[in-house]
This record gives sequence, structure tokens and C-alpha cells, in this order.
Amino acid sequence: MITKENILEEIQNFINIDYLTKAIISNPIKKTQDLPKKIDIKKIIIKNKPCFQFSYYIDKKVIHENIEDSSIILKKIIELMENNFKQCDIIANNTLTLLMNKKGDFKITGVKKSTNIDTNPQSHNKAKNYILKDGEYIDWLYKLGVMDKNGIVVSHKQKKFRQINFWRCLKMLKKIYLKMQK
Repeated sequence: MITKENILEEIQNFINIDYLTKAIISNPIKKTQDLPKKIDIKKIIIKNKPCFQFSYYIDKKVIHENIEDSSIILKKIIELMENNFKQCDIIANNTLTLLMNKKGDFKITGVKKSTNIDTNPQSHNKAKNYILKDGEYIDWLYKLGVMDKNGIVVSHKQKKFRQINFWRCLKMLKKIYLKMQK
């Protein structure tokens, strides 16, 4: 068993914070609606700066907290566990499970070398994967008046463009078109 004072040093022996991709804090001690049931931690990019996003799952809500300072992440994980959680799974250069008993002592188990490490943080705003790309000239959309000659969607036809783009028929036509190309 590892005491509260030594746990940070022990984790730092196994985990390089620069390679931390995900952590899940779970198994709450007190199960009330005011306290989170689970906390997800992942590395993301906000305004071209890498930071860690803490997602607190409280009842049916998810509350996010973004922390830019990577030096306090492990301290915050230990603090959250001391307050209300028994287990934390950390995925970085090594994968490990951190357990806490009723006395408040910690135990590190399941240490394995991670093989598939994606150190690139996820973008905060994910780009939509549309079938028809905005900015790409499509003749029949130009003839409908949705696009101009440069392939830019006309401002007052944005809703029509989204309606056409999400249309199920368009998805079926894409599958048929891909089969015809083969």
C-alpha cells in the first residue's frame, strides 16, 4: 500500500504526463445526485493550446472543466480520488489502475506498456463529415441556385444546402455512384 504523501511520486515513476491521453475516475464512495458518478479526463486543443478536459458526469448532466497547466493534472486526480472515488484508470505511455481503500491508502495495479499511444490531442470542435463539401463546385447545385460559380453556398440558401446534404437519398446515391466507379 502507498500512502497519500508518496502516491504522486509513484505515479510519476510510471506515467509521463506528456503522453497522457485519457483517464477515467470511477466507483464513487458516496452515491448522491450532487456528486459525480464518473469523471473522464482527455487531452484536447482549445484555441490552439493543448489542455486537459475534465468531464464530470453528475446525474444526467455532464459538466466540463478545462485545465491548461499539465503539472497539476496528477495532483487533481489524486485529490478527486481522496474526496469521493475508489478507482482511476490512466492511459499514457503506460496503462495502470489506481485503487484507493477505505483507509485512504493507494495501490497501483495492472501496469502495462501502452502500444497504441495517440499523443495528438483531439480538436475541441470536430469538423462535420458532409457528403457535399462547401466550397467545392457542384453543377446541379449551381443550377438550383444553392451555389454560386465559385462553389460557395449562397447565404440565404444555407438551410437548403444542409437539407440536401443530410438527405438520405443523397447517401444512397453516393453508394450507387461508388459501386459504379468500381
